[in-house]
Amino acid sequence: MAGAKNRYFTLVKPRFDTILAWRRRGMTEKEICNNLGISIGTIAIYKNKYPELVDLLKVGKADADAQVENALYKCAVGFQYEEKEVVTEGDSVRVKITNKMYVPNVTAQMAYLQNRCFDRWRDKRIHEISGINGEPIKTIDESKHGDNIVNIIQNDPKAIRGIIENALAGVDSHLQSNRGPFSPFSPSSVHSSE
Repeated sequence: MAGAKNRYFTLVKPRFDTILAWRRRGMTEKEICNNLGISIGTIAIYKNKYPELVDLLKVGKADADAQVENALYKCAVGFQYEEKEVVTEGDSVRVKITNKMYVPNVTAQMAYLQNRCFDRWRDKRIHEISGINGEPIKTIDESKHGDNIVNIIQNDPKAIRGIIENALAGVDSHLQSNRGPFSPFSPSSVHSSE
């Protein structure tokens, strides 16, 4: 059993900081054992003998998330802190304590609100598509008119031209009513060479 104790002090204890970082990233005990090169049974023995290892492994991803969340909140609302400075005056040494204020950080406030109150603060863009004069877009129900559309396309090219001209006329009237007289579809926009 002396070998197991030696391996704890050579393989595990010197890597406590690394184990803590792995745990905070959400690694399981089995994954940590693989990284350390020990078995899950060996870590069970170490946990029974060394309570400090048990405490270290209890730190989980949720704890790390909570620490970051608390730090973000403090940055968002601002906080007071004491700054300590060692001052030497001749032969005497004293500690100078200064109260300081960390001002609220707007970037932290936005990050906090967008993640905690996302229904009101998320950074979103709403895109809306509508037909002429804000009306709903008109579509053709292929289940009802599919055969007619195929027949028109196959048998009557002039009908297709009429459909396209009607659509362009609608677009032209929309552009004129909303954006002024110029339209790429209107005769006034065509320049003659005369």
